[in-house]
Amino acid sequence: MYDVVHSMMRRLRPGILDNLGLIEAFKDEISAWNGRNKVAHAELIYGGSMARLNDNIAIMHYRIVQEALSNISKHASASQVRIEIGMKNHVLSLRINDNGQGMVLAESRPQGLGLIGMRERVETINGTIHITGDA
Repeated sequence: MYDVVHSMMRRLRPGILDNLGLIEAFKDEISAWNGRNKVAHAELIYGGSMARLNDNIAIMHYRIVQEALSNISKHASASQVRIEIGMKNHVLSLRINDNGQGMVLAESRPQGLGLIGMRERVETINGTIHITGDA
């Protein structure tokens, strides 16, 4: 039981995030995801300095990427995923694209729990989220 709880806690807030920063945490998460997925491959593109990111902003972005990768695995039937993160003029931008089958969005508001969770995370850090799907 202890091992299960410890593993869950590590996935929610990995030590690499605190020790090496957001980009290294993304690299680690994407590498693990690529190892679990034999059909799809994810790549990370990044630019700008993120050394001074607020801890809350970093963890929110990390969790959003985790959820996006999970959703892509479950629903997209994608073979390629591109995650882009960059800092420009004190604005952090995260973009996640895949070549999957797309999705239908009702009234431009996400309906799945994962998408709702992403929206709520973004809103807690006063950000904006745009979700599109070509189905």
